[in-house]
Amino acid sequence: MTWIHNALRCNVKVLDAKNRVVDFEDELYTLFPSCVFLCATLTSLAVDMDFTMVKTPSVAFSSNLVYLKLLNVKIEDEGFFKWISCSCKFIKEIFLFGISVRGNIIIKSSSLEKFGYVDGGSFTLSHLNISGEKLEVINITWRFSSPDDKSLNIFAPRLKDLCWRGSLVNQANLGELECLEKADICLEPKADDSDKLIKHFYSLHRVEHLVLNAATFQVSGFDKEYWKLQNLDFIDQIKEVTVELDGSNNGIEFARYILEHAKNLEQMCIQYFLDLSDDAILKLNDSKKMSKATVIFEAGYRSRPRFDFDWEED
Repeated sequence: MTWIHNALRCNVKVLDAKNRVVDFEDELYTLFPSCVFLCATLTSLAVDMDFTMVKTPSVAFSSNLVYLKLLNVKIEDEGFFKWISCSCKFIKEIFLFGISVRGNIIIKSSSLEKFGYVDGGSFTLSHLNISGEKLEVINITWRFSSPDDKSLNIFAPRLKDLCWRGSLVNQANLGELECLEKADICLEPKADDSDKLIKHFYSLHRVEHLVLNAATFQVSGFDKEYWKLQNLDFIDQIKEVTVELDGSNNGIEFARYILEHAKNLEQMCIQYFLDLSDDAILKLNDSKKMSKATVIFEAGYRSRPRFDFDWEED
């Protein structure tokens, strides 16, 4: 850690600390210097250091951090996120990848504009609460074996871009997303999760670009008539839709519903990794005749995590 202390003495503004350990038999965590968070000149911090413990700074000390990335580190406790909420008055972007933390992630910030969380697979929290009046981009990938004690709460009235991938939580509140332009909803619901899932579609009031994965349509009863009865607000706003199909009828019925009822639709991209049946293609072609949209077929596709944040400074 000597070079980090030297950088602090030089009034560093941007610090990128990386030290990836591939083979380390004894998992003895190194302490990341807490004085880094108290450096008055530091505005951008990225830490990608295996077997490193990040301790919670005192809330009595304010920080000038604007950009924060934490990758593959262990966070002491959920008090760290309380410190962010209370002491980081200028924070704009937070990205958490593969972190381990005792507790939950609860962040409330009046300055935050972008938030990203990708679980590491070895540890999963129970509650993820993100609140910010200026939030415009949220990117979450969160997978777990059981949803029983999991909750996701978002308050972001100015949110424009939402990417939510992974497991469907038992309790989720996305809030009123009146400014949302793009939604990437790629979840893995169970067959009887239709009520939980459809609730999230009601939050997509004005979305123009929608991306859905094949697993989303594994719930039962999602045929074309079902979608008609939902009276979804975004159907008159949507311009681009990307749908991943696995050959099941539910996904095909959703694509048909959009083609037949989205009057402003400009493009639909149908991505599939199993060959579509002749009957499915016939149905889609019939629905396409009722739309002015361009329909693109992409074969051999399977959804992947999305990492498209621009974390560079302006």
